[in-house]
Amino acid sequence: KKKVLDQPFFCDVIHTSEGGCILKDKAFPYAKYRDIFVRLGRVAGFEESLELYQLQRASRRNINSVLDPVERNQTVGHLGSTYEKYYTPTHIARDFQAIYFGTPLEEELIRSVASMGLSRDRRAPTELNDDQQKEAKREIGSTYQKLHRIRLDEAIRAFHDSVDTIEIARQLSGKAATEVLTLPTVEFELGERAAIAGMLFKPAENDKARVKFVRTLARLCQLQETHQPKALKRKKMDFGSEVVKQEPDASKCEEIVEVQSRHLYPMVPPHPVCLICIGNKESSYEWRMRHKPRKDVLKKHVKTHFRLPKYQGEFQCRHPNCSDMLDGMMHFKRHAFDVHGVSH
Repeated sequence: KKKVLDQPFFCDVIHTSEGGCILKDKAFPYAKYRDIFVRLGRVAGFEESLELYQLQRASRRNINSVLDPVERNQTVGHLGSTYEKYYTPTHIARDFQAIYFGTPLEEELIRSVASMGLSRDRRAPTELNDDQQKEAKREIGSTYQKLHRIRLDEAIRAFHDSVDTIEIARQLSGKAATEVLTLPTVEFELGERAAIAGMLFKPAENDKARVKFVRTLARLCQLQETHQPKALKRKKMDFGSEVVKQEPDASKCEEIVEVQSRHLYPMVPPHPVCLICIGNKESSYEWRMRHKPRKDVLKKHVKTHFRLPKYQGEFQCRHPNCSDMLDGMMHFKRHAFDVHGVSH
């Protein structure tokens, strides 16, 4: 049938959370099959690595024992004496003693003796143990440091050997110096503050720039940076020489953190964000609140999070100001739309 002409005979297989899935339109790749075959030989305990060529040689021998030379060459695509040159084994597993003296054949014994050349033990390791892995990591780290030092020394020598020539050529060409020492850029926690700092000492080009400055300043007034606690002064008491360190009020600190969290991470974000990344406390504020303008991009990004095992079952909403318990991706999407106004 024409509809099955382009369909591969051996189809590829992928692993999913629900089990194996057959891709009927994709052929099983050779590299994948070879890796599985090599892995099989390692698990079986062979000393030498198994290759598909060994399977090919064995199949040619079986075909030769069934078909005549003409049919064999036609089947496997050989010409002339290809089989005799490349596929005839050097070890002939025949009972020559029985042939010479006319005694009964002992085929089982001969096959057992012929297979003694295969070094195989099922107890052979298939993976490195913990000590071997640690040793390998140490060797890799040592080799990396050694290569890094060698490459750095070469770069330093190459620089000093050529810097004079480069500087002379640059001066003769009349070009301005491209490397100018500049002060490091000031980093601000809030993007609005950085924008205001960049606009303060620049003349306003038009009314649009003035409106942008006012709006940015208004947004900055509604935000609050992370509280930086100051060092507490030691207070001397009148009744003794003991110095007492005043401890901050825990309730006030919690209240400050809560107010900061409400301002920095509102329950309904001003733009679509990832409600999983927003709970990553190890990342910066800009990264946690980065804008996801396209719905399909946000949906694809969220799916990558739900591949992790911790999101397969019940989990708490990652928003800093939300503590609802969620169960699965569909519940998460409904919660994100109803509570946080983020549509996936």
